[in-house]
Amino acid sequence: MPTTVAQEIINLRIDLDDPTGIYWQTADYLVWMNDAQLDIARRAECLMEYAQTSCAANVARYAAPSDAIRLHEVTYSPNDPSQIYPLSYKGRQELNGIWWVNQSTPATYPLYYTTWSQPPFIMVQLFPVPSQIGQLAFWYYRLPIPVANTTDTIDIPEGYEPVLRAYCRYCARRKAGDPVWQDDKTLYEEGLATLVTDSRNWTDNAGQFAMQGNWVPGWLYAGFGS
Repeated sequence: MPTTVAQEIINLRIDLDDPTGIYWQTADYLVWMNDAQLDIARRAECLMEYAQTSCAANVARYAAPSDAIRLHEVTYSPNDPSQIYPLSYKGRQELNGIWWVNQSTPATYPLYYTTWSQPPFIMVQLFPVPSQIGQLAFWYYRLPIPVANTTDTIDIPEGYEPVLRAYCRYCARRKAGDPVWQDDKTLYEEGLATLVTDSRNWTDNAGQFAMQGNWVPGWLYAGFGS
């Protein structure tokens, strides 16, 4: 189960040979833990979240979740919850060649989405503009929940707490002028690299590409020069 700030402070004080907290106070650890959580979440994109928002008829622009670092997928669902349409991402310049001069073209459901602005105000624009009410769903990588009390839990993937502690030790020792901080920084970067690899897919199964229907490429039967 996730560890608390208090548990990690005990571990860090043992690591830093400061069991009674003479050199480093709880406030110091809270700052470093929050910095570590943020750096881990931003660079590893390992905190995955899902959220929905209501989609109004004839409205093209919506706010993405405010805790989103980056969007992975956006889907649209009309009133029928059994129908979920994955939207294809297009850059604004790409969409200029699709919507041409009319960004408000309506349709039963959208096909594309594009983004603008930055966290925490990522704006999502749909095209064509859905002509009916529905639900817009976001699959995204989120920011960590900051810790403020010793009873709070660390917001990183479970099992990677040593990565966070390496970051905190590196900050403490660098502030103290202890050159050993470089070893902790190396350990942090190595642990973070492992987390980046592991969190791409939380499975060891290989992906497969599959197509529905009996699709056969035209060049197999059309003949050359046809």
